[in-house]
Amino acid sequence: RCCCDECDGLVTRYSVKHLQTKGVRFRCKLCSEMVSRKADAPLHFLAFHAADLQVFKRSKQPELFEVVRQKRTQEVKKSFRREDVLRKRPADDEVSFGGWAKKEKPMPPPCMMEGYQQDVESVLTAPPWANKAAPVCEGETEMDREVDRHVCEAQMRRFSKR
Repeated sequence: RCCCDECDGLVTRYSVKHLQTKGVRFRCKLCSEMVSRKADAPLHFLAFHAADLQVFKRSKQPELFEVVRQKRTQEVKKSFRREDVLRKRPADDEVSFGGWAKKEKPMPPPCMMEGYQQDVESVLTAPPWANKAAPVCEGETEMDREVDRHVCEAQMRRFSKR
């Protein structure tokens, strides 16, 4: 008995074709034997009608019964003579690594190329408010000036990282 999906499908088709519903029981059309459950019908056909089932399978899917011809792999005998082991490697062995051709080094991303770096440096300029004098208030304390300086530095850092 084969347990592959193709054979299971063919056995199911065969059992549906040769099973007669009779009330709550099922009867085999070939030998008139009663089967209590429909799920037991394929087992009945495999046990009692295996030859007919094989003929049905062969007629519906003959490729299941064809012997797959495999090409015999020609084994190349590896020589371990001293001359063979110590000789120079063929030229293509230097190009390939384990049967895989070596890849060229990939190009760097555009943001890492020289032209892009020069363009970016010209774009990174100081914010417009950096060179202007901050308004002076007569009533501000030393703490207010220090807070203003910290805020200005934070704005500069944020503006420069964009």
